[in-house]
Amino acid sequence: MPVKINEYLAAGKAVVSTDFPTIREFNAQHNVLSATENSSDKFLKAIEDALRLPKDSETIRRRREVAALCDWNIQLEAMSRVIQNKLDHNKGEG
Repeated sequence: MPVKINEYLAAGKAVVSTDFPTIREFNAQHNVLSATENSSDKFLKAIEDALRLPKDSETIRRRREVAALCDWNIQLEAMSRVIQNKLDHNKGEG
């Protein structure tokens, strides 16, 4: 996922992105951004719609909460667990 999206979410901002597999997967999990086809008319319409989205503290909190899940320290810990599990699994085979 593009880093800028996480930065916008961390700021509590509404996010509009062109639709591609990583965005679809992310949004299926978190439902915090708007994805649209890669056409200027549809992208502009999605931005206009996003500008009308709620700006209440709960919406902003939810965006920031999702951004926190993508924190680099959390990502590093998850990758380290995957690597350690693989190493442990390989030890058992040897």
